[in-house]
Amino acid sequence: MQLVEQVASGIPRMRNEMREVGLPEPVFHTEGFFTITLMRPNTTKVTLKTIEFELLDTQKSIVAMMQRNSKVTVIDMVSQLNLSKKTIIKHINILKKEKIVERKGSNFNGNWYVLHPRGDQEVTKR
Repeated sequence: MQLVEQVASGIPRMRNEMREVGLPEPVFHTEGFFTITLMRPNTTKVTLKTIEFELLDTQKSIVAMMQRNSKVTVIDMVSQLNLSKKTIIKHINILKKEKIVERKGSNFNGNWYVLHPRGDQEVTKR
């Protein structure tokens, strides 16, 4: 049936791969269930490949509203953009995830901050 590529090659390959990228070797536990613990790097510095992220028209409108009025609410956006609350929240979450906007303070008395000054252009994620 040839269901196995190489018998007993997984653990050495794991160790080599982790070593090659500068991560600590995995820790193997064989008592009871066989488990493997993969360690994170010792440093908090993480290098990501550059990804270009282009704002959609709705996201551009949301960013523009936040730039004009840092206290703008989701309800204001719903009425001005004629979209559902769920849709507005979905776009805001994307903008937050991409670090284009940030909310400081509570939902009732907080402010929006546009982290990328030109929300109408391409943004490079670092």
